[in-house]
Order: sequence, then C-alpha cells, then structure tokens
Amino acid sequence: MNDELYQKAKAVPIREVLEHYNISIHGDKINCLVHDEKTPSAQIYDKGEGDNSISCFGCHENYDGIAVVMKMEQCDFVNALNYLTSNFTAGIYVAKKKKDLTFYFDMNRELRQLIADGGDIKIIKRYAQMIDMFNTNTKVMLQLYGVMVNKLGIGGKK
Repeated sequence: MNDELYQKAKAVPIREVLEHYNISIHGDKINCLVHDEKTPSAQIYDKGEGDNSISCFGCHENYDGIAVVMKMEQCDFVNALNYLTSNFTAGIYVAKKKKDLTFYFDMNRELRQLIADGGDIKIIKRYAQMIDMFNTNTKVMLQLYGVMVNKLGIGGKK
C-alpha cells in the first residue's frame, strides 16, 4: 500500500465524507452506521488536531472516513483509499489556521477562473502544482503565493 495515498485519504474531513453520503449530522452526532437506532449515538471528533473520526457510544465502534467509504461503497480498504483520494478534497483538514483555508479556497477559485477564461497553460499548471503542494507545506506555499501576487502580478484578490 502506498503510504502517501493512505495519508491523503486519512486527511479527508470526516464531515465531508458524511455529507457526500447524505448522512444526517445533528451537531456533532450521527446515527451509527453499524447498528440501527432512533437517536444519534455516534460522536464526530473533528475539532482538535489529529481528530478526524467517529465513535459510537452505543456499540463502541470507532471509524474514520476510510471505514465509512468501505461501509457505504461495500468495498475493500484499498478501493476505499482510491475512492477517497479521487473523489474528495483530501488534505484540507491539515490546514491549521483559517487563513490557510482561505488561501486554499482562493487558489482553487482562481484556478477555476483561469481555466474558464482559457488562461495560459503554464500559469494553470503552476496553480495546480501549488494547490497540490499546499498540503505538504503550507508556509512555503503561502510565501510562493505572495511572490506570485507581488512580483509576477498574478493571483490575489481582484
């Protein structure tokens, strides 16, 4: 198994996975996916650093986004990893600050606009690379983004 693929799959926010499957979220709780129940007993843990899972107080089952996909898609572990990394915005969860998330979303929006406007392919490739690298090293990417805005005159808020 590819460790990088696993890390990207683990980074997908659990709420994003639940919303994808239209699973009702009641505050920080859902109905357990393992057993039938009328009242939500599965707690979502996604507020702290490293938290990205669900724990049921009824049956004591613990699961993450990978386990949710395995259950919903009825697939094995490797297929769940592939599904997560190809269908979700893996890695947003690792952003530690609100400004980092704002940067990520700004970059995605600007990339989509560049593509829609038929922008220069070299610039489009750089934006895509920056977004991909964002998850690896946020601080370096913020510095590179500043250089693109200030020195090259591309990007930034219009």
